[in-house]
Amino acid sequence: MTKLNLKIDRTDEASIKISFDRIAKDIFRSAIKVNEHKLRITEIEFYFWSDEHQDYTTHEHNRNAGEWRMHNQGVDITFQAEGDEKSGQVGGILIRGILDDKLDGKSRYINGPLKVWFRLFELLGKAEIQGTIQLVPNSFIAPAIYTTTRHGLKPAVTKNYIIDDKFLSKPYRYFTDKGKLSYPESHWIGLEINELAE
Repeated sequence: MTKLNLKIDRTDEASIKISFDRIAKDIFRSAIKVNEHKLRITEIEFYFWSDEHQDYTTHEHNRNAGEWRMHNQGVDITFQAEGDEKSGQVGGILIRGILDDKLDGKSRYINGPLKVWFRLFELLGKAEIQGTIQLVPNSFIAPAIYTTTRHGLKPAVTKNYIIDDKFLSKPYRYFTDKGKLSYPESHWIGLEINELAE
């Protein structure tokens, strides 16, 4: 089993981003193992709320760090929930993409958080047999990790105004296998993509 250091340095926004970079590198050195089936992680997004980093797109939860959390957008690895809405932190890492090397006898990229969730659940197998989903070390090392903005987020609209959220344009989406993920070319138009430094 992989032991992730999910501690976020909340000193300032730059420190939080450095923490995301470190965690992303660790996650891409891991695989999701469902029973005996290993899936390489190819894409993730970070969601984190704290006093210093008020990203309203972050889901609230009361979970410990490193737990699987299923929700209506997909599956997360959780950050430690601490404190309350006035002073604390909450968040998670959304798994957006995996490489399944045994789907219909071929290697296939599965992109989209709900498609990932469905595949993980499908691999659990028979309902009367206990299954496991865990993060494990992976021998594959991605030659490069890229960052861009998170997918599909829009400004929140309240009754009287639109919330201007600077976090929508932050590069909190991380991916490997550039050019191989199964998105249409139009998916990438207008996105600034940068390679993460070693």
